[in-house]
Amino acid sequence: MKVVVGRPPVYDQIVELIGRPPSNAVFTWGDTLFIPSEGIRSQLDAALMEHENTHTRQQARAGGPEKWWERYLHELAFRLEQEAEAYQRQAAVVKVLGLPRHVRRNYERQLARDLSGPLYGHLLTRQAAFALITGRESLSTSIRNRRSRHGNELAAVHTAV
Repeated sequence: MKVVVGRPPVYDQIVELIGRPPSNAVFTWGDTLFIPSEGIRSQLDAALMEHENTHTRQQARAGGPEKWWERYLHELAFRLEQEAEAYQRQAAVVKVLGLPRHVRRNYERQLARDLSGPLYGHLLTRQAAFALITGRESLSTSIRNRRSRHGNELAAVHTAV
């Protein structure tokens, strides 16, 4: 994967449709990872790279980054599905590192804060994100138990997941 300092082609749409991302957010467009500054490069550990490589594979399966991002930005259930897979793979990398359980749990809690936060449009609660990332809850259960503020959009896909 190429790592480039800059913004992805869809950055303005991300800001418009989801909100301004945190200053340290990274984005995958095909086989390119866009980072906001050179200083972020040192934070690209194996677990985060697995997360981003998951998005590369997802984008390829979707027919390319343009199609993937179109769905990602406009379909909440699709966004949650894609991020759930990426976060689960990221957590799996941390698990195989053999870190002490409390260190791994703290990492998983941070992932849950990220997944439930503004970067993704507050798609679910922190508790639901933690359960999803750690495999304690399925994606369909997370959708069923979603935050009510998203109305029926996530609930409608429950039967499709």
